[in-house]
Parts: sequence; structure tokens; C-alpha cells
Amino acid sequence: MTGRHYGSIYSGFGNLKKGLATFGNVLQDAGYATFVGGKWQLNSLPGGMTPERAGFDDYLVYKRKKRDWRPETDKETRFYNPTLSSSADGGAPTTYSGAFGPDVVNDRVLAFLDAQKGADEPFFLYYPMLLPHKAGGDDEAAAADEAGKANFKGYIEVPNTAPEDRPTSAKEAFKGMVEYMDSLVGNVLDRLEALGLADDTLVLFLGDNGTNDGIKSAIALSSNGTYDGNASTLAAVPGASEVKGRKGGTLRAATHVPFIARWPRRIPGGSVNDQIVDISQVLPTLADVAGAALPKKVDGESLMPHLRDPALEGKEWAYISYVPKKEPLFNPRASVWAFTRDYKLYNKVRGTYLVGGGEGESKLKEGKGTGFFNTRVDPQERKTLKDSELTPEEWRIKNLLKAVLKRNGHLKGCTDRGAANFDRNADRADPDACVEVSKLSRG
Repeated sequence: MTGRHYGSIYSGFGNLKKGLATFGNVLQDAGYATFVGGKWQLNSLPGGMTPERAGFDDYLVYKRKKRDWRPETDKETRFYNPTLSSSADGGAPTTYSGAFGPDVVNDRVLAFLDAQKGADEPFFLYYPMLLPHKAGGDDEAAAADEAGKANFKGYIEVPNTAPEDRPTSAKEAFKGMVEYMDSLVGNVLDRLEALGLADDTLVLFLGDNGTNDGIKSAIALSSNGTYDGNASTLAAVPGASEVKGRKGGTLRAATHVPFIARWPRRIPGGSVNDQIVDISQVLPTLADVAGAALPKKVDGESLMPHLRDPALEGKEWAYISYVPKKEPLFNPRASVWAFTRDYKLYNKVRGTYLVGGGEGESKLKEGKGTGFFNTRVDPQERKTLKDSELTPEEWRIKNLLKAVLKRNGHLKGCTDRGAANFDRNADRADPDACVEVSKLSRG
């Protein structure tokens, strides 16, 4: 939302400090009508970010309890009998008895779009969807039971499920949640078409993290293929592979998510771009499209040149600062890393590298590993690359990633001798050096 790397603005889990400029603020200032509908977990601490502070004129959102705008006694439900907060009610929570939260929000999203037909001002819709997500807490479980819906440790049965398709496992319930989400997205696209707005509207669809550990997915199955979690299913389809969820970890299965852009008048249909993209580029992209001024501090750059021309060369690297708790330095899951398409370098957090994430993954203590991985051949990050075995190209990449970490406030002892040393000696570079940060283009 801010165009910033998360580590530089982190203030607590589920919190965004008020005063930071979001894409809602940027587009509101540029004259756009703004609306947010869905999940809002950005004011877990007093003085956190509310929809109003983030630049949204209108909203209907699910906010979890312990926020500075509602009492602790309120129920916490997003699915059946949801408790949602609307700008129409001054932000007060309202329980929609007998309703399904994703449907309530989708209806409000469609109503917002209806109001834009023939409007004088452009519009910005932010839709952080409630699905798919585990339903946590006793309130959520009780609401699902009251609705007569199956609940497998938080993976719930969605409305209108045919009797023969009722889920009998978490895997089947999750599949239903994804399919229901897809239908809600379809409602939005269909409404844009019906209103004659589709050709002039940029739609971005992206995930925020990978699935939970208990969910296994498959890639490269045929269009009518159904993955049942069995190795024989994968073996029967050339090129198919399994991906185990790693939400909350640092493997690619946790951070590599879908990103789809649709703008019929501006983006070639069916084009595929495999360059590195990170979420800090969303705000600059929206500002570029709107002709709006950027905030003073932004880490990302606009994707529009690359969306218009998929052949245009993109950036070589990206940087992630993952801070899952309020006290990150005491949490072994806290981690910082930079990566290219095929390589990844971790920064040290109190002498510990986090490798992967999730149950059964290993950690490397300081001095027992380089924190440098070839993620193309070792996607589970089980073996660090030894300095003595690096090729000249691998040295170049490692030094580049060191420089990225240094520029973002890490590797304080790193020097700038690497670039010159590498140029003079193609066999190896100084393992304690970085390339000069000034020579880096923005990530």
C-alpha cells in the first residue's frame, strides 16, 4: 500500500502507522473516488491506520478485535454471520445475521462500481478479499456450525455447495474457497464489462502470501486436471510438480504469488512476463497510471512500461524484510534476504540464518553456512553454496545481493571493494565485499 519495503515501516504485527502515505491517499489526492472492501488488519495498535486515514472515502471492511475503534467484547467473524465495519455507519461494527461475509462485501463492491458509470471523476477500488483464508476463533466456528456448514480446522464449506460436492477434508474445503473467490472476481470483471468500463480500467490481481503448510497444490496439470495429493497424479502429467504451502516462511512457496494485470486498451492480452516483481511496485504503478505525484519516500518503480512491453528488461533483484512479530530480533523466524531469479542471500539476524520456514525446516547458525543458495536447483534451500566453489558469475551475484542488503541497512561491516576486485580478477572476488551501492539501480 505504501510503495515501501515492509521492514522500513514495520511497527507491529497487523499494524501500519498513521501518517504513512498509501495508494489510497495518492489517488484520493489526485481526484479519484476511493473505496476499500474486504479485510483490514492495519490498526492493531493505538494510532494505527484506519481506512479514513489511508485515503478511502467509502469502505466496508472486516476488522479484527483489539483495535482502537471497537470494544474488546465484539465478536470476530468474517464468514458466516460476519461482523463488518462500514463508512455508512461511521465505522461502527455491524453483524450481518444469516449472511456470508464475502458475499456482503462483493455486493458492496459491485454497488460502488455501479455508481461510477457516468461519473465525472475516476475511481479506485481496493478489494483485499476475505477468501481464501482459514477461519480462526470460536466465534467463527460457532457461526459456521449455526449455518450448517462443514469446518475443517478453519477451512470452511462455502455457500451453494452441491450435496455431492460437500467437502470431507481441509483440502477439499480450501479448493471450494478458492473456487468461490474466483466467482467473486468474475462478478467484478463482468460488472465492469456490463457498465462499459472494462477497456479503460486497470485491474491488478495478486496474492499476499503462499498457502498454509497443510495445503499442497500442483502446477502444470492439464486444464481439467484435479490434484488429489497423490504422487501418481503428478507422475501421470509430464512437467507437473507439487508445491507445499509455506505461509509464514521464506521459501518461494511462501513469497512467490500470482500477479495478473488486465487493461484491454493498454496491455497486450495473453502476454507473460517472468521478470522479478515485488509488491512495493504497486503504488508507483497506480500513481503512474493516474498521473499522480509520488510520496517523498518510495522504494518501488512503476510496472507500466513492462506491462505495455513484456520484452522490456526488468530489474535483476528484489529485497524482502520479513518481520512476523513485534519483537523481531528475538524471533528466530525473523529474516531479511535479497534474491535474483536463481539465487538468494540471507542477512544475519542475531547470528541466525532462517532457512525455509515451517515445521521440519532447518536453521543455519552463524559461521556454519554462507546463507547463499541456488534456489533454482535447491528450492528447499537445504545446502548453502560454499565461497570456495562459486563461479565468477555466482560471485558477481552474491556481491550484488550483499550490496542490496547493505543499501537497506544491513551488513554494516561490508566494504565496497568487491566491484573493483572482481573486475581485476575474474576467478574470485573479496568474499567480505559488496559492489558499490551507488552503481545499483533502484530495486
